[in-house]
Amino acid sequence: MSFILNPTAKQYPLFDKDILDASCISEVTKAVVVAGAFGGISSAAFGWWIASPKNYVYRDMLKKSALFAGLGGLYYGTYCNVSQTRGKNDFWNAAIAGAVTGSALGLRAGSIKAVAAHTVLLGILSGFGHGMVEQSESKYGLTMGEKMAHRSEGYFAGEKRDPFAARIKELEAEKAT
Repeated sequence: MSFILNPTAKQYPLFDKDILDASCISEVTKAVVVAGAFGGISSAAFGWWIASPKNYVYRDMLKKSALFAGLGGLYYGTYCNVSQTRGKNDFWNAAIAGAVTGSALGLRAGSIKAVAAHTVLLGILSGFGHGMVEQSESKYGLTMGEKMAHRSEGYFAGEKRDPFAARIKELEAEKAT
């Protein structure tokens, strides 16, 4: 809650930054909890939005929460295990994890076309998204949390310009002469 009230407070990441040294079991557990909570909350919000009966909303919350928790755990478990097996943390790990998760999601649809489409689409999107975040961090030297902290200053904010600096220099030059 402190990040809402005080954006400059020291923040600790939920997931371990160094995936190569992380415990996959603890990371997957965190992913399951976060994804399950997201699925349940988003399902409840959608049920409220379309004014569904309460018993339908509760049933849908449980279904979506379980689906999101399963897919989140599968994705992060695959990502962690592939990273540690390969000994590298790059976009290929995210692409492989996205492809595995996409194939599981496609299996729910029940057709080979859906499996292929979900596998390719989620693999590409995951790899691309991870690659963009990594490129951004390596290019600008800021993590996502640091970027979010700097956004409060404004997107185009640079060094603060002193509007009186030129006039002060003129007065100092006149005083020196």
